[in-house]
Amino acid sequence: MSSGVSIKTISASFLFWILSSTVVSGLLDAADPPPFAAAVLERHIAYLASDALEGRDAGTKGCEEAERYIREALAAAGLDAVEEQAFEFNAGARLGEGSRLAIGDRELPAESFRPLAFSAAAEGSWPAVFAGYGIEAKDLGHDDYTGLEAGGKLVVALRGSPDGDNPHGRFSSHVDSRAKALKAVEKGGKALLILVTGKPGEEKLPEFHGDDLTQDVGIPVIAVKESEAGKTLEIDAAAAIAALNEHRRVSKPLEPKVSLAARVRFEKRATRNLLGWLKARHPEARDEVVIVGAHHDHLGRGTTASMARRRLGEIHNGADDNASGVAGLLELARCLKPRAAELKRSVLFITLGAEERGLLGSRHFKEHPLLRLPAGTSGKETPLKAVAMVNLDMIGRLRENRLLASGLATSEAWPDLLEKVRKDSGCQLKVVGDRAEDLFGTSDHTNFYQMGIPVVFFFTGNHSQYHTPDDDLYRRLDNGASERLINVEGMGEVLRYVGEVIAAAANGPQPLPYKPGVKLAPAATFKVVLRLLPDYGADVAGMRIAEVTQDGPAAQAGLKAGDVIVRFSSTPVRSVRDYMVGLEKARAGEEIEVEIVRDGKSQVVKVTPQGKAPANP
Repeated sequence: MSSGVSIKTISASFLFWILSSTVVSGLLDAADPPPFAAAVLERHIAYLASDALEGRDAGTKGCEEAERYIREALAAAGLDAVEEQAFEFNAGARLGEGSRLAIGDRELPAESFRPLAFSAAAEGSWPAVFAGYGIEAKDLGHDDYTGLEAGGKLVVALRGSPDGDNPHGRFSSHVDSRAKALKAVEKGGKALLILVTGKPGEEKLPEFHGDDLTQDVGIPVIAVKESEAGKTLEIDAAAAIAALNEHRRVSKPLEPKVSLAARVRFEKRATRNLLGWLKARHPEARDEVVIVGAHHDHLGRGTTASMARRRLGEIHNGADDNASGVAGLLELARCLKPRAAELKRSVLFITLGAEERGLLGSRHFKEHPLLRLPAGTSGKETPLKAVAMVNLDMIGRLRENRLLASGLATSEAWPDLLEKVRKDSGCQLKVVGDRAEDLFGTSDHTNFYQMGIPVVFFFTGNHSQYHTPDDDLYRRLDNGASERLINVEGMGEVLRYVGEVIAAAANGPQPLPYKPGVKLAPAATFKVVLRLLPDYGADVAGMRIAEVTQDGPAAQAGLKAGDVIVRFSSTPVRSVRDYMVGLEKARAGEEIEVEIVRDGKSQVVKVTPQGKAPANP
């Protein structure tokens, strides 16, 4: 709504303060709620995934309020110390004023060119070379850099490829301007000028889309209308395109120097990791610590990571991703605090910022590790060695009593420890570990593993609301009633088990042995996509689909969530990895047969894979 903006802003700030304070005090000042109570978990998620926090995008007011709430909840849990680790990050590129482009002595009009969002903010003057399409693809019989000395030069390249701008063609991985810029960097180029062709005066410069960028490519990159620049550069674009489409060489040094200034800046934002320390009272292994982590940010009103691209601008509340994990961490802190006297090792509860922007919070912790008990806990800082990390990311959708556990290969002790805890605690969960061919996904634990720490990542699987505005605590049904999407009772069962896993890691006679060289994320070398999400934890012979993106190739072929792919073209599929093997062989735009099982019956559908769309034209 557009009316009453200033009043709404003041009211929202007041509401943040009232609601968060009331929820924390109401939950944790009350007399001893039972451990892992569904009501406690539900109320944590209700606040963290409320519209008032606007999706908790890192560095925004909503995320700051979530961070304040978490800090208060950790303190209310009675931990020995609570602190924060602030850091800055690039939250997107913005186009500044005063960009300039000159060819020889001729200054080009400002409306004829535009820096691209991933351009470095730089200026300079260089001799220039023409590199055709700026593509090196020897496997496709095309190489614009053969015999061309681009080192120390400004590279001029035509937009597109021998397939035009076709994102589904053979050159789909080369057509993107960012790919061309990275190739120019690889060849030693100092800047890149992209020639945009079309009817004179009607060439369309690419839009400046920098919202999700966190880093530039290292050189200035400017798109310019060919009608303004081609003649001055002594490039006949039409003739060059005709030759290039027949894979004939047109690359050459250019006579005039090119001078430019690309005024691009990154928006800096601040966010933080929040740390709560539970000091072990036992003297045996006080210099060791078990880390429990969960990221607290989400997608705000949608980013390029949204699975609902037509609904950008709507709040993505992230009730499962990852308000569920944070709620679980807060409950673990509250419920493990009374057990401090029995713990041999200390426990660090850490909620991590900016995970959705590239695991930035855990990366910052990796680069600036706070592995010590703060001075306030014992009069002086005590250095610590981390012996295990437990990551909670999306634990709110327990189905079929199956809890997924990834990273077990990072220590040979994990499988036995998890199974012993399950049996000794009487846990009824089916704890499913990942295999090398079916990895469950990427999250903050990968950065902790790179610190030399054994890790385990718990989650309850993908679902159709993942990374959409529909990942809420409740949804409204057609009859007006509401349905709770988060299985808070299931979360309680998960957390009882995870709490015992943490205690077992904290009390083991020896630290868990660390195994290096483990791959923790699925390989993604394929050049095409179907726009679907695998259900990594499905216990089926095949690959069950967790979600199908609207209007993607899978949806257009009629594939649905719950379908089990058992054959992809000629490749038999019995796991997610088998599916990826088949996908690696597929070509964009070439129809293939996919055999699925739906409702117990086999059927064959025809799917046309899509090339990975360029991030920028």
